[in-house]
Amino acid sequence: MRSERLATYFYEAKFFACKDGKVYSNGNMDSDTFSLYLELVDKVVVYCRLKSIESSDGGDFVHIDHPGVEYKSIGVDRWISLLWCFPVLLWKFARAWFASDLVVFRLPSFVSILLMPFSFFRRPVIITEIVSDPDGLLLEAYPKSILISVLNSVMTFCTRRWVKISSGANYVTRFTLQKRYPTLGVSSYGSNVRISSLDGDSFAAKKDCLWKVNDRAVIGLIGSLENEYKGVDVAIHSVFQLNEMGRSVELQVVGDGRLMAKYKELVSALELDEKVHFLGRLPKGKPVLDWLGSLDAYVQPSRVEGLPRAMIEAMSVGVPCIGSSVGGVPELLSRDWLVRSGSSEELAEKVDWLFSSEDIYNEHSCNCFHMAEDFLYERIVKRKIKMIKLVSDKCFH
Repeated sequence: MRSERLATYFYEAKFFACKDGKVYSNGNMDSDTFSLYLELVDKVVVYCRLKSIESSDGGDFVHIDHPGVEYKSIGVDRWISLLWCFPVLLWKFARAWFASDLVVFRLPSFVSILLMPFSFFRRPVIITEIVSDPDGLLLEAYPKSILISVLNSVMTFCTRRWVKISSGANYVTRFTLQKRYPTLGVSSYGSNVRISSLDGDSFAAKKDCLWKVNDRAVIGLIGSLENEYKGVDVAIHSVFQLNEMGRSVELQVVGDGRLMAKYKELVSALELDEKVHFLGRLPKGKPVLDWLGSLDAYVQPSRVEGLPRAMIEAMSVGVPCIGSSVGGVPELLSRDWLVRSGSSEELAEKVDWLFSSEDIYNEHSCNCFHMAEDFLYERIVKRKIKMIKLVSDKCFH
């Protein structure tokens, strides 16, 4: 009889495995994400997409190995592979499901759809981590079709049911996703952003210098260029409109992906080659924060969003932010600094307004800085550990 408790954590992100056995993330996750569940169990097995890399490449990533945490490959790199390896994957996930005392889903996910039927036969303790609203997620990522519409509805249904029946749920938002996907179990909230501290004295000392009276302003955006979620095209069009209005604005984009060429073509078509710059991927941590601190403003014109980590990081260094009114963004910004999703005109108007007055600029900068206080890593971890202990008391004692 198995004496140790086992947790299976299903997470469809891509991690990187070296031949020496070490595992890394691109910086969006660290080992704490998984090791916190060792409060409940003796071992955590993380099913994810694993890509092999050379040991010499590990320096570009974050080491996420931890005693008691094991990483296993889902076995596919692209989800189109499900068409020919569905039986193998289903068998692999089913075995993990029936062997686990605890199952953790990071939602929304394709795996949660595959495992939904098994919830009617055997139900281990379930914890869900809700990082985005699935409703519309696939519609923005793939060409419109009946199949994608059906899959979008199925994913939304499965997410809602998993969250509802879970013993514990951790939301990235404070109330937005909670309203749409309520749980019958205990809950907590917290992004996976990692802000160790806020230097209030340094921010206060430099606050009066934030307003830059010069010939140009620099705005920035961080996001994957693998899909159109982050609205990079919207930001590019807004820069064109701002410069047409006589407001000299430069856009810097951090991130990479298959849509890079498409966005560069748009930049060239609008004759913005001197105004829009793609910086590629920056190392997480200090390099990103230093870059954010160099900006005059941060924009997040997302079409789909949970709670944008990059925006919170920008706030933590006192950079004023503007974002679209989707997902949890309205929890971070007042109505004055929200724009309709897809509206480059509104984004241009808000940026122009931000730079129209030193008082407006400094007030919004201070408000953003203080908003970041709720996302200090220590506070997020305390809330999550409290939720995990409540689940433990209820389900394992």
